[in-house]
Amino acid sequence: MILPKDIADDFKTDRKDITPPLPAILRLVPILFYLTVVSAMILCGLFLYQLKLANDNILAAKSGLAEAQAQVVTAAAERKQLEAQILRATDVQGWVEGSRPLQPLVVAVARSIGEEASLADLKIDRDEESPSNLNLAMRIGTSSATQLEETTDAIARENFRLLQPEQTLAEGQINYRATIVPLSVVPAETATP
Repeated sequence: MILPKDIADDFKTDRKDITPPLPAILRLVPILFYLTVVSAMILCGLFLYQLKLANDNILAAKSGLAEAQAQVVTAAAERKQLEAQILRATDVQGWVEGSRPLQPLVVAVARSIGEEASLADLKIDRDEESPSNLNLAMRIGTSSATQLEETTDAIARENFRLLQPEQTLAEGQINYRATIVPLSVVPAETATP
């Protein structure tokens, strides 16, 4: 069915330019809109990239911090070890310094042993009750009867006095024990006039 031309209403007005056209500058608005959208997308991408870099830097800093803490723990353990070695070395130094006055005594005892005798054991302990007193214990292997006298004379020449000597002879060895006191500290009741 075809409609005749006369019956169809034409809603188009015959008036031209009811509203004036937009100025030419406003044609930039859609361009600016699309540029803004593209810029926002670029900025979001840059933000996400910088966020990833920041997270990587945080992880690197945390691993560096953990490594530094491990180094601190290692350094503390090494320092503790060194302090223990220093303490042992100080103890050895104290022992050496404390034994320095006894070194001439030990040398004199060793030199007093003749060729036909042997010094099997020599032990010098400090008495806990009186630190100036020393407990001497030695074992001399000898067939000579005068060897013990030579050794005690050598001790006396080093300015020590023998108190409470005890000697035993067993299997060709002389076991000798005595308390040694330096002559500068000899008690008044035991000193001989």
